[in-house]
Amino acid sequence: MGFTELAMVFHNFEIVIDNLMVMSLQLGIWLRNATIRFNTRIHELVNAGNEFHKDNNFNSDGEKELFIKYSNSARRFHAFMLWPVHICGISWYLMPFQNYYLG
Repeated sequence: MGFTELAMVFHNFEIVIDNLMVMSLQLGIWLRNATIRFNTRIHELVNAGNEFHKDNNFNSDGEKELFIKYSNSARRFHAFMLWPVHICGISWYLMPFQNYYLG
């Protein structure tokens, strides 16, 4: 859809540059997320981190409870923010269709 819009505004150089900047930013964000999500080295790193945080690596029970507390907090925040990010991304790419049908 972005390429179609680029072809439609090709006569105005300023809009073309703006369109290319937006498309490159979106593509960069998408590629970075896809690279992180599907990279086997990242999965190995996460597994190594989980192995590091086994019971024998904590000095005290308080340290372990603190780790569990903040780990669960980060996991909940990630799960909470994942849906709005996906919804915003999908609606951004569907915006030309929305403008066409509602306009």
